[in-house]
Formats: sequence, C-alpha cells, structure tokens
Amino acid sequence: DVTGVSGAFSTSNIGTGGSFTGLTEFKGADGIDTISVSSAGGSYYGNTGNDSLSFTGMSGSVKVYGGAGADNVDLGGAGQADDVYFTAAGDLISTTSADVTFAGTYDVVQNFTSGVDELDFSEIAHAGNNSVVEVGNGAGALATAMGVSTTSIILYDADNAVFSNASVDYVLVNLDGTNWGVVSMGDQTVDSSAGDIEI
Repeated sequence: DVTGVSGAFSTSNIGTGGSFTGLTEFKGADGIDTISVSSAGGSYYGNTGNDSLSFTGMSGSVKVYGGAGADNVDLGGAGQADDVYFTAAGDLISTTSADVTFAGTYDVVQNFTSGVDELDFSEIAHAGNNSVVEVGNGAGALATAMGVSTTSIILYDADNAVFSNASVDYVLVNLDGTNWGVVSMGDQTVDSSAGDIEI
C-alpha cells in the first residue's frame, strides 16, 4: 500500500523472480503510477492520476480499479477472467460531445477478452434504465443514441456504419443524462450478451 506517497510511483515485474511473492493486493500512490505485474493475480488500485497498469503472463485473475484520471489498463489477453471496475463517475473522463474520437483522452482498456473479461460499472449511479445500445458510425447515430434518456450504456463502433461487436472502439456510460463517461477500447470485441458489461 503506497497510497500515502505523494506523486508518481513505479513498479516492475511484481511477482517475478521471487519479489512480492504471494502479493494479492496493491494500492498505488496519489499520482501517476506505472504498475507492471506478471504471474500473480489479485486486486490492483491505481487511485488518482493517469495510471498505467499492465499484466502479462498471469496465472490468476485480476481485479483492476483505476480510480480517477485517464488510466491505461492492459489485461494481457491471457484468457484469465479479469474485471476492470469503475466505481464512481469521477473514475471516467466524460464528454457531452458525440464526436468522441476528438473530444478528449479517456481511460483505455487493452487486450480485453470477450466472454471472459468484464467492464464493471455497477457501482456508478448512472442514468437510464440499464439498457445497452449498440451504435455504428452512421450519420448522427451516436448523437441520437446519446439523446435517449433511457440508455445507460452505448457500445460505439466508430469504424463501421453497421455496428459490429468485433469492432468496438468506445464504451459510453450515461452519467447524468448529459455527461457520458468514456472508455476507449480500440477496436476490440465487446459483447454485452456475453457478459462483457456489468451495470
């Protein structure tokens, strides 16, 4: 637990070569953390700041809490059942613009495995009725979806006019009917029917 550290904190290869053997939880500093983990599963907290949390060669599942800031989470794609948690509206960078590709820098999730990993928004007091809408990049489609008050989550395929689960670029969360929290997925498979989204 380095939550008392002011500023940046960096680790390298937690769980490799006998260092931090058996570690099951790590809490980052109040700043920009760079946390690199291999082999060990557990719970990892970035806390505030634009953190980078990467996982490679994992033998167990991880629970990732990025916290406030534009965090970059790399799950490593190893097929473990990993969860990325967003527990408050402040954990997400938000936008009111449908032009999300240019509107800002967001949380990023890489090497997400559909049907295995999960994006968990269940602790956020979001707007809408827990519905998930899938939208392609057809003219005005995203703006129209953002204007529907009952929608809670939008899966946005910025590459195709006809939505494809195999090409999701952004996940948007309806925070209050006006502001939408954004997670950048970078053209990965995200399928709400496969349990990829918890709301």
